[in-house]
Amino acid sequence: MISRYTGLRSGQKGEPPARLANQAEPGWPFAEQAALLLHHGYTAEAEQAFRIATEIAPASPEAVFRYINLLVGQKRFDEALPIAETAVRADVNNQQQFGKLLEELARLRQIGR
Repeated sequence: MISRYTGLRSGQKGEPPARLANQAEPGWPFAEQAALLLHHGYTAEAEQAFRIATEIAPASPEAVFRYINLLVGQKRFDEALPIAETAVRADVNNQQQFGKLLEELARLRQIGR
């Protein structure tokens, strides 16, 4: 299979630029580890790694969205909301993105009950 990212000049061949940029985030290694754990069915361990990632980098879109997806998948909306609220306060540049997430969580919480 030929990747559409094979022409990158920096980073590893075949990696999308966004993935390379995310590696600079302090919580990135934990978010990646959590995703791998989740992929292999270690949900509790993945949750712990996502929690650490969001504590280290509360405004990391990758860590925040992945962790919230895990919690929403388990209908744990009350636990997901504070993570989104913290992200809104932590990153003034992404308040619109995290604000939309917060609105969607509030909507899902009402529907899910």
